[in-house]
Amino acid sequence: MSELVEEIPAAESEPAASIEYPHLRRNFFLGVFNGAMFSFAESLLSVDTVLTWFVQQLGGSNFLIGLVGPMRDAGWFLPQLFVSKWQERHSLKMPLYRKVTVVRTLAWFTWTVLMLTSKDLAFVLLVFFVAYAIYSLSGGVSGLSFMDVVAKTIPIRRRGSYFGGRLFLGGLLSLGAGLIVSLMLNDTNSADFPANVGWISVIGWVAATLGLLAFSQVIEPPGDVRPEPNTMVSHVRRAARLPRHNHNLRYFLIARVVLFLSYIAAPFYAIYSIDVLNAPVWIIGLYVGVRTVASLAINPLWARLSDRRGNRLVMRAATAFGLAVPAWAIGVPLLAGALQVSAEVMSFLFVPIFVLLGLYETGVGIGASNLLLEIAPIDDRAIYIGFTNTILGVAYFSTVVSGLLVDWLGYRGVFILALMFFAIAFWALSLVREPRELEKDAA
Repeated sequence: MSELVEEIPAAESEPAASIEYPHLRRNFFLGVFNGAMFSFAESLLSVDTVLTWFVQQLGGSNFLIGLVGPMRDAGWFLPQLFVSKWQERHSLKMPLYRKVTVVRTLAWFTWTVLMLTSKDLAFVLLVFFVAYAIYSLSGGVSGLSFMDVVAKTIPIRRRGSYFGGRLFLGGLLSLGAGLIVSLMLNDTNSADFPANVGWISVIGWVAATLGLLAFSQVIEPPGDVRPEPNTMVSHVRRAARLPRHNHNLRYFLIARVVLFLSYIAAPFYAIYSIDVLNAPVWIIGLYVGVRTVASLAINPLWARLSDRRGNRLVMRAATAFGLAVPAWAIGVPLLAGALQVSAEVMSFLFVPIFVLLGLYETGVGIGASNLLLEIAPIDDRAIYIGFTNTILGVAYFSTVVSGLLVDWLGYRGVFILALMFFAIAFWALSLVREPRELEKDAA
């Protein structure tokens, strides 16, 4: 057996679905419905388009604009290492998920009410950020429960279809999100700002609440617990040693960290097109729409590759699409300027960027979580996922400086940094071994 195989704990094997995965049809449906509702809700309040523009219109600085994305995703990731200590001692994770559902729905409801009722833009901005932080951090508390429940209820070779189904049905619903956003943000709409965004948020809140309630009905089988007590310090130390002993985890972490760092550019693609290329504001709805269509078109391919060929391949292919995003943002406007294309054409130059983002994000949405679930040994799943996601939360939260980087380096400087991060991720993923191949070698 090779040294590499000995270094990496064997990936979890797939037992017979009828024995190890009871209630599979019910749990599969509820999980897909949950994902579809959340995809729709987050398409309506897209971080990269609607919310960044919303914060800008409230008078937020570039720093605050750049803070929106890290707050959502870093908040979801950051608490999970600390939650994993608690989770290792409990065989059922769904009770915690259900309790946190109440907090998340109340937070979303709070900022929605303020959008609809208040004309004090500074107050709306303050309450939005506080409520959004609570929503994101509470999602992180329940996020590890979600991942563990998925691992216990969905077989390995069905997870590509599972996450793909969540994104595909969400994408179908989100076809209407772009239209809703365009109509609500159009100058002809009678609702003034910020109430126009508030009505978008109402629809998103209903969808997100339905999704949370659906997953709360998943039937979770009890899992193993770690009986020996440990302090938080020893728990963190044990987690910190994991990348040293697991080759796949080490390079997976490198790839995921730099992919998260590439999000320094994400909030500014739409804003650059409006402020620099003179695109109309309603084009935000078009961006949401083409991103959704691209996600739908590529989804069956990513899901099929995940189930049949593994998630390393999905991640590398998706990262290649991601690499093309900042490359397009840097190169195409320069080329168009040199060719002296018309102002009308120039204003639509960034539409393909959101096509590429749809291709990239769907691949990562299917591949990343599945690859981590396969890398993590069953007995240490909680600490593997918790440690990885907390590291990713730190990495993503560091992108709060994106607004300051735009002030210092300009839009193109930030796009160049994103390009470099994508290139590093592509290299790191080339060093990850497909867990299913390692399992065969170990056998």
